[in-house]
Amino acid sequence: MSIVQRRAKERNERIEKIQKAARKVFWKKGYHNTSVEDIARKVSVSKGTVYFYFRSKDELYVSLMIPLIEQLNFLLKEFEKNVQEGQYRNGEEFIRGIVDLLIELHKFDPHALNIFQIFQLESLFSSMSEPTRDILRKIGHANFTLLQRIITQGIELGYLLPLDPVQLADMLWGSFLGIVQLEQAKFLISKKNHLLETLTFTFSSFCTGILKK
Repeated sequence: MSIVQRRAKERNERIEKIQKAARKVFWKKGYHNTSVEDIARKVSVSKGTVYFYFRSKDELYVSLMIPLIEQLNFLLKEFEKNVQEGQYRNGEEFIRGIVDLLIELHKFDPHALNIFQIFQLESLFSSMSEPTRDILRKIGHANFTLLQRIITQGIELGYLLPLDPVQLADMLWGSFLGIVQLEQAKFLISKKNHLLETLTFTFSSFCTGILKK
């Protein structure tokens, strides 16, 4: 391994350690009650080290969400491609595909979903800097547009009832996050994880109501 490669590896390892510590602190204390000092203390580095890799608390927080948002974009594009290639023969298969997509998203990084939930529950968008809001606005809009377009295709294929695609997209995403939050709360009490079963049952039952008969 060359000197350049070793330094790059060490840099990436430091970033991952900071992000791992930040994820735990943000989840425990929330965004507003977390300081850069808290994160630095958790990972046993100086505050200056954190700022060396992340210009602000905003930037660090968003770095925890972006991989999940990018993965959602990838999964939505794959789903849309499958729809266009005729892989879903009816409404039931179409809805099952959406359920599988959400399950895959959760498997990708369950902890990132926690960070995303804090972002929405604490209404953090308005607290972020304008450059950060621009980044989130751009990638968030891209995913929402994709989901809306997929739902529109489902309606045009005769799989779904002719309902408002925007409202359906909001409903699907909001329901997904709500189920994740509910199951996480139940896990703290019972120590039993039924998230995947609950997601499958809820969406399969719930989405039956929007299938075109």
